[in-house]
Amino acid sequence: MREFLDECLGSRTKTVLIAEDQLTVQAILELQLQFMGFDHVLKAMTGEEALDIYYQRKEEIALVISDVQMPGMNGDELFWELVRSGEAVRMLLCSGYCNSIDISKLLKAGLKGCIQKPFHKETLEFGIVQAFSDSVR
Repeated sequence: MREFLDECLGSRTKTVLIAEDQLTVQAILELQLQFMGFDHVLKAMTGEEALDIYYQRKEEIALVISDVQMPGMNGDELFWELVRSGEAVRMLLCSGYCNSIDISKLLKAGLKGCIQKPFHKETLEFGIVQAFSDSVR
């Protein structure tokens, strides 16, 4: 996975932003992403916090992974807010509720996928490969 990320991102900082309101899931995702080769993992508990972090550090964020169900702004609302603001965001949703949203509309607008919880490391890796498949040189 590290070689794949190097191929996709080159010398760019490999930073991922996680929007997840459950600390246990956040911690597991952080460990898995670091093991896969991401240099930095930024964390937000809400969609609003993720939006603030994204705008402050968007130059270094290569990927956003967001839960669908969170207090306040949920994951699909976060995606739409970024799209409306003109951001070309690379984003995956990660939830036990992927079937409860209109995923096809999100995918047409540029969402890179939705990973169904609970998931294994291989499922997360597959989602990341999908998210960066248009970046392979």
